[in-house]
Amino acid sequence: MVIEVNKDIDRYQESVAMGLTARQLIFSIASVVVGGSIVLLLYKYIGLTGS
Repeated sequence: MVIEVNKDIDRYQESVAMGLTARQLIFSIASVVVGGSIVLLLYKYIGLTGS
């Protein structure tokens, strides 16, 4: 039995969701949470446009 393996196996990345790796997905969610928190904290002081 012969099983062929792609020669670019070192560059293989497994995607978890929407073509992102698990690390990229975690950091994307974290950035949205941090950005949303900043907007919510600053909204009543400097308005929506400033925050």
